[in-house]
Amino acid sequence: MAYVYFNGEKYFPILDLFSEDFLGLSEKESSYIQVDELMAIPVAYLNNKGYITDMSCSGHAIGKLCSEISDANDIEEFRKEGTFLAEKYLEEYENKYMSWVGEPSYGAFILFKKRISFSTIPEGWTYDFRCGRLSCNVASGRNPMTYYKNISVALESLMDWIMMLPSLQIE
Repeated sequence: MAYVYFNGEKYFPILDLFSEDFLGLSEKESSYIQVDELMAIPVAYLNNKGYITDMSCSGHAIGKLCSEISDANDIEEFRKEGTFLAEKYLEEYENKYMSWVGEPSYGAFILFKKRISFSTIPEGWTYDFRCGRLSCNVASGRNPMTYYKNISVALESLMDWIMMLPSLQIE
């Protein structure tokens, strides 16, 4: 998790809003937006250009639940299903593996506070004017590393597009 901090004039991406380095920042809830770490820079840039965001998500490569499995049959079943299975986490336990279960999310999106008519959109992304949602599917099958490769390409395309956007008059 990361934050986009607003100092009253500009938005800044910050990894840890409440670290000692940032003790002088306002702790008012309205001064920061909690975002996925991968979306902090794009969200800050969009807001600074006047494209005010409401929420965003970069997706996640693995499910939210982590479970320990030690039964050899369970391990083989997880492998057949293509579920991400970590290596043995302690060598002294022969069959102790960690597996992430639950559904990964391969959709990245940014929802804007107001619907905006864009003349272009980033390559690989779609924009739904009805709800003001810019989204990208970074589906990767069940391989988390492919997700990271795909989200990197999608975010690069997004940042190239943001840099080309004209600034809006902020009301």
